[in-house]
Amino acid sequence: MLIPRFSGDQYNAGRHIPPNEARRGDLIFYGPGGSQHVTMYLGNGQMLEASSLAGKVTVSPVRKAGMTPFVTRIIEY
Repeated sequence: MLIPRFSGDQYNAGRHIPPNEARRGDLIFYGPGGSQHVTMYLGNGQMLEASSLAGKVTVSPVRKAGMTPFVTRIIEY
């Protein structure tokens, strides 16, 4: 599966889903048009994200502040 390199393009690459219907693997975006940050929904209110400041990948609670109105589903299952 190929997805675009830039997060703003990734935001528009799949089907937009309301956040309350997110499933594991859906992508969560932040910033205008999803242009600033992307994370992956893990389920149970948790997300996986890479932090350039921390230099590692972390699991953290989903943040609503700055989130786009929809998550993006790339993989249908």
